Amino acid sequence: VMAFFNTSRSAQNDINVRRALAAGVDRQPLISITGRPTELVDSPLLRGQVGYDSAIIQRGYNFELANQLLDQAGWKRGDKNLRYKNGQALELTLRSQDTREYSLTSQYLQQQWEKLGAKVNVTYYNGDDLQSQIVATHDYDVLVYGISIGADPDVFAYWHSSQASLTSQGHSNLSEYKSAVADEALEAGRTRTDNALRTIKYKAFLTAWTSDVPALALYQPNFVYITRGPVFGYNRKT
Repeated sequence: VMAFFNTSRSAQNDINVRRALAAGVDRQPLISITGRPTELVDSPLLRGQVGYDSAIIQRGYNFELANQLLDQAGWKRGDKNLRYKNGQALELTLRSQDTREYSLTSQYLQQQWEKLGAKVNVTYYNGDDLQSQIVATHDYDVLVYGISIGADPDVFAYWHSSQASLTSQGHSNLSEYKSAVADEALEAGRTRTDNALRTIKYKAFLTAWTSDVPALALYQPNFVYITRGPVFGYNRKT
């Protein structure tokens, strides 16, 4: 689950704004806030996957830095603690699905970003409407959404610039992220069969992603399966 920043929108196309939004969120409470088992994530790749590097992860919580970055970007505090630039308030539209997990996560992000001086308007949709009205059109400043990576960490569809346009086949690049460095690394990584070589190729992608902050990685839900009696092909892990 991530908070995807639509980098084509006016405020989010500023790298310092995205960095501030990421640094201004203390993600630790998300472990328990949704009421279900979760694990924090800090990268576009999951721990244990080919290419994941614990030395190249997104920045941690730093409220002071977040405020400094917004100041540098020209967003100054004004009336009612809101930030303004050229007479316009820092206002974000956050979209998500109308479920307990996503609504609690969205409300928490809203609270964190309002402390920074942003006005956050949250709207929830049922699953079908979210897909057809929001995800399909990229109509959001921030989208709280879950993606499936799978066992093989080929995240080309989510971060390659060819997938950013609504006219692309999958348009699954929900942040509309465009980076020549990330593109080259993603292309190289998915064409290699040797895991050690893939890991090397993905380093450039991870470095670009953590620097550009097209999204804020939040958490990975853990699903609990209960079985009774033997299940064919299932190896229990303790």
